Amino acid sequence: LKSKDIIKIQQIWNKFKRDIYEGFYIDLNENKQSLEFYNRRIYAYNYWEHYMKISAIMANADENKIYHISEAGKNIGMSYMMANDIMDLGKDYEDIKNGRWTLPNQLAFENLQGNDLEQFRIVFGNKNVTLEQLSSVAQKMVNMGIVEQCQRYFFSCCERALEHLEAFEESPQKRMIQYTICAPFKNKCYRELSNRFGY
Repeated sequence: LKSKDIIKIQQIWNKFKRDIYEGFYIDLNENKQSLEFYNRRIYAYNYWEHYMKISAIMANADENKIYHISEAGKNIGMSYMMANDIMDLGKDYEDIKNGRWTLPNQLAFENLQGNDLEQFRIVFGNKNVTLEQLSSVAQKMVNMGIVEQCQRYFFSCCERALEHLEAFEESPQKRMIQYTICAPFKNKCYRELSNRFGY
């Protein structure tokens, strides 16, 4: 590697560390209902962009390729974070019990009404609620179409990632990344969602 490339990699690594600390700060101090903060948090915890950019530099890619693989990585990472937040409904409801403003919880707060919204308020951030209460609220979220809304958000990230990969010729590496982009759709938690809630 040339010295200028080593400097670039160091700068990327430093930015990655700053982003992670920003994610910690948002989690600890700015956990509130806001899509702006949500997007900042999932971006901050997204290592894909940085790692793929560093890999491109190490492979002596030109600036155009570095840009496209970096953007693909950013969107892959954000889609994974969103998919993970949806999967909480098919696992243990930790995000609801801990009062974490993930995308599903924000959409639930915005879309549920009347008694359904009141039940959500009762369980949100309440570690002493029963599994039955949590399951009931999750069922209402699924019925309201929250899962589909969340999926549309992360599908759009996947589509942007695939668009950026068009800058590259066909290769085993490209196909591997394309497969990786599609992996969240096949997660077993979606099957659990379907089995549990009829999704």
